[in-house]
Amino acid sequence: MDNYCIAAGAPNPDAAHAWIDWILIPEVSIKDLDYHGYNSGMKNMGDLLTELKPDLKYGDMIFFKDEEVKTMHTQVITPALDRLVDILNKVKAAAGA
Repeated sequence: MDNYCIAAGAPNPDAAHAWIDWILIPEVSIKDLDYHGYNSGMKNMGDLLTELKPDLKYGDMIFFKDEEVKTMHTQVITPALDRLVDILNKVKAAAGA
């Protein structure tokens, strides 16, 4: 799922707000989703797709069925995850990223 935010101190917050408003227009958001496969999280997106883009390729991979959602659970954050993030950061730093 895509998420949008505006960093504190961004040089053009009004433009950023305008872009977020634009990308959340249902027709635009659906074109965006069709291009890269990330759901914008708009309310009733499944219904909008049925109406505006019923032939969405891989829609079943983007929108989970209720029975699939029932099998999901929240990840438990443990020190092991912190260690993985630390390793990734060291690898990226060594690669010059």
